[in-house]
Amino acid sequence: CFKQSVAAKLYGQTALESILEKENFETFNYELFSNKAQKGEVSPRTNIKKIYQDCVLYTKNFSKDSPNLFFTGSTGVGKTFMINCIVSDLLKKGIYIIYMLSSDLIDLLRKSRLSEYSAEVDRAFVDALYTCDLLIIDDLGTENATDFAIDELFNLLNKRILANKQMIVSTNLTLNELEDIYSVRIFSRIMGYFTPYKFLGNDIRIKIN
Repeated sequence: CFKQSVAAKLYGQTALESILEKENFETFNYELFSNKAQKGEVSPRTNIKKIYQDCVLYTKNFSKDSPNLFFTGSTGVGKTFMINCIVSDLLKKGIYIIYMLSSDLIDLLRKSRLSEYSAEVDRAFVDALYTCDLLIIDDLGTENATDFAIDELFNLLNKRILANKQMIVSTNLTLNELEDIYSVRIFSRIMGYFTPYKFLGNDIRIKIN
């Protein structure tokens, strides 16, 4: 259908289709996470098990009443993998999902505003960011946080919140860094309308390789 064709083109920008074959709930491995806890925290393994269970329930019960999710944590601690697990299951249920890296998202919005890119940017792509069932913005903070980027990001988040359209956002930034880089308006929207999950541990990619 038309929605699927739009989504497929946007997925192509993140090579998502091939990734989902390897990264899903069935291939998730707790053993990659340390069982040793830092002082005052649970272990990364205990933490990720709770996140995993919550995300399985999230996909099972996904609806217009589902919360927005906000994933924080350092590089390589499983945020994107967990997002891919969610996407893999929801796509099978026919949920209309747009999944983009933050930098690609801002670039698309920027080009949509410039006449010289009018032939390059399909307006349906931009409209889909506001109307899809679930918008996923991965790696918030990797884009160039210009005034334009911040304004566009706020408008996108705010319009989807007002329309009760679900979102998942991930970032390597701490909450303090997020507040410093982005406007108070964006920070307050994320703190007020997203359920936060903090991913713990060290870079799993290094461990795997």
